[in-house]
Amino acid sequence: MFISLGHDFNSPLVPSERFQWSAFFLSFVGLASAYHVFAGSRFGITTPKQVSWIITTLASFTMTVASLPFVYDYFAGRGDVKGVRAFPELAVFANRFFQGYLLADLSMGTIYYRPQLSFLTGWIHHAVYLVIVEYAVRQNWAHLFCFAACMEFPTFILGIATLFPQLRSNVLFAASFFLTRILFHIVIAFTYYLPKNRPLSPSDVSTFEVLSSSSYSPPGALPAGSMAPAVILTCVFPMHATWFLGCINGFKKRAKLRREAEAKARESLIPIISLEIYSAPSKAGLSTTPKSSTSSSTPASAPLIRLPDAQSSLIRRPLPLARAQYLYDRYTNFYTTRYAHYSSRYAHYRARLRGGPRSAAASVKEQLKQSVSSLRPNLQRLPSLESLSSLHPLSSLPSPKFEMSAFRFQQVAETLTTSLPSREEVYRSVGLGRRRSRAKIQTQ
Repeated sequence: MFISLGHDFNSPLVPSERFQWSAFFLSFVGLASAYHVFAGSRFGITTPKQVSWIITTLASFTMTVASLPFVYDYFAGRGDVKGVRAFPELAVFANRFFQGYLLADLSMGTIYYRPQLSFLTGWIHHAVYLVIVEYAVRQNWAHLFCFAACMEFPTFILGIATLFPQLRSNVLFAASFFLTRILFHIVIAFTYYLPKNRPLSPSDVSTFEVLSSSSYSPPGALPAGSMAPAVILTCVFPMHATWFLGCINGFKKRAKLRREAEAKARESLIPIISLEIYSAPSKAGLSTTPKSSTSSSTPASAPLIRLPDAQSSLIRRPLPLARAQYLYDRYTNFYTTRYAHYSSRYAHYRARLRGGPRSAAASVKEQLKQSVSSLRPNLQRLPSLESLSSLHPLSSLPSPKFEMSAFRFQQVAETLTTSLPSREEVYRSVGLGRRRSRAKIQTQ
């Protein structure tokens, strides 16, 4: 008979041994097969530490999910452990699954990742929990172990962080570990120490049945129950506390390393980058000739920003070592590119504003020069003024004052009129002269 926390003697029976061994065998084979599936370069799980966490991560996830119905009953009953139902099939299957995980982890660890399987947290831990789970199943307390299996949630978070380092969150792991394996552990351990919350074992049930059948038993009397769950939780708590102290020490160690890195960064010297280093002007010539910060063999295509030589000054900058190189490269590259960009833009617009009128004047001057050079041969062909003044005046050409009387228009007109026929001759040749004479006679 299976007895629940609420002392319900009409609870369902424990599943058969065939069901339990089938669950154990399937769990062992399934986890061993999952190890061979996920281990390798296909999923990026290649390091010995990563492959050692494959089975543990799968088992912790399964146990966390299996504990949800029992945790729900606990919080639904406002922290009353007697309100947690038994769910015998689910509870026993989860217990046998956990035993299969412990044996599969030891077997695969012995074969594939023996250096990762430590003596204390590996062999001793797994052997002790094999005995605890078997004891819980035989005492009909499988649901108690499933109820406490929610403490495997931090193990699942740590396993995910190991398999996929980009998902690592130390704060989430520490918070979940404290809430489940420290705070929740203390609460349920104290709860099971109370007489009213102690679970009954099969021997207590048989004793109660014997006493209830006799006439000497007081009515309504119940056995005191077993303190074994509370004692087991108390014995396991130091291991959880040690792990949590290790987690806190890890935070302290990382903080100490960070402070040391910052201190080293403050002591580091970071040079100031400069384009040219100018000397002070001399009294005689007030020379402002720049000191050459590079050798004469520097090519013309060298970058504008040059690393300083021994004459350049140094400055101490309190930058963290982890961020110093990043910030130095980032802002140096940013200001270098910005300076080159804006300097080129400034030179471009300056050339356009200042060189525009100059180029226009130069183009006009060039055009005038070309036109003058093209006119020079023609001008050279013309006679000089002295030769023109020595020429005799021509009577057939107009004078410089354009006197029209110099042309013989009268002679030209008389020549043209004598050469052309008269009007009467034209009428006569056409036949208009006779008709006109007849018209005159008729009118007379």
